[in-house]
Amino acid sequence: MTGSLRGRGGMPALVDLLRRVGLLRHPVAASRILGRYGGTLAAAIELGALHGDDRIALVRGGNRVTYGRLRDDVRATAAALSERWPEGTAVSVADAATAVGVVLPAAAIAAGLDVVPLGPRLGDADRAAIRRREGIAAVLTAADVRSDSGAVVLRRTPGRLRMLSSGSTGVASATVRGGMGVRALMPLADLDRRIGWPRGAVLVLPPLDHGHGLSTVVAGLLRGETMLLASGLPADELGALVRADAPATVTGVPLQLTRALRAGVFAAERPPRLVVSGSSRLSEEVAARLQATGARVIDCLGSTETGTFATRVPPAAFRPLAGVRIEVRDDGAVSVDSAMSGGAVRTGDIGGIRRGALVLAGRADGLVDTAGELVSSDRIVRELRALPQVRSCRVEVTADELRGAVITAYVQVHDAAVTHEHLRDALIPTLGRAGIPRRIEVV
Repeated sequence: MTGSLRGRGGMPALVDLLRRVGLLRHPVAASRILGRYGGTLAAAIELGALHGDDRIALVRGGNRVTYGRLRDDVRATAAALSERWPEGTAVSVADAATAVGVVLPAAAIAAGLDVVPLGPRLGDADRAAIRRREGIAAVLTAADVRSDSGAVVLRRTPGRLRMLSSGSTGVASATVRGGMGVRALMPLADLDRRIGWPRGAVLVLPPLDHGHGLSTVVAGLLRGETMLLASGLPADELGALVRADAPATVTGVPLQLTRALRAGVFAAERPPRLVVSGSSRLSEEVAARLQATGARVIDCLGSTETGTFATRVPPAAFRPLAGVRIEVRDDGAVSVDSAMSGGAVRTGDIGGIRRGALVLAGRADGLVDTAGELVSSDRIVRELRALPQVRSCRVEVTADELRGAVITAYVQVHDAAVTHEHLRDALIPTLGRAGIPRRIEVV
């Protein structure tokens, strides 16, 4: 059915959020922090430190970073960056898995620099094109982190976070995420209320250059919780991390949550009590398996352009967050107007409205949702046909329990010595590891 949905309320949730993150307990300090940093990652770290300098903020492997250390490193690094680069300079960050991936973007934004995350999923050609188009002056690394607690940051307007869209049909575009005004805080407060985070550590499976991973870290830092950074960890290290820190919450995209199930994360002595799924829609089968562990499951729907705009408790349908408007047109195309989108934008989904909720029925833009990434079959065909080794090719999309969908490319080559490994290696520079077909069959 066509029509529209509008999320209502939010003010009680906003007041409750202010209480939970300590703004009402530390009004003077919180006001000073927000006045200096706005609604940025640096502000979340400073506000998190109000819960106690000695609390553990980040864990990655054997590295455990306290809130006091994290705050001081951000301040010192911001001071060094503000002396090195003029206000408004665009930079990127090389590390998206460890504490460095939190310190550097927070410090750069505090120093008045814009941050454009360029994760490892991008191909070399796309990365170079984005650097040129976005005017990225430097890629910051661990060598740029400073630890001088007495450093002073030059007084500047905080920079912006410019997250990349999927880029599935070409070079990704950057979407600005600036400070949080009241309109933006309303849906975030509603989201926080619906999730109902339990006290305790949060296992973060996505990398920090992924919107879901970064937003989860911000939410956890605001509450003064311990964030377990688990992106890319092998199963044995993931298991050791869970046994050592017993996370109360696990968050990730559906593929990562399915892998966590297989790795025994939910079979621990103290299994997680909450699962927060983001990015792709969580399948009913995986949701049921997660719920069978005893965990409460929240499925969040969103995009880079809109932010999270709706949630559901499987198997129910999606309901919009406070302040969000969802519209379904006659052809089933879904558009969203949120504080982040700045107007109605099409999400690429096809759906309908039933009993006051959004039900999804597929994609309208021809993209394939595989392992939390939107991939263009047409672009895969174009890039394969452009290879001199290839005579012809076609792609096939099949359903997959782990990834949601799998793309298989069937390729005819000029030389029988060309293997699928050769073709995969040739595609990585243009499509990146996330954009290449899961399977390549040489026929």
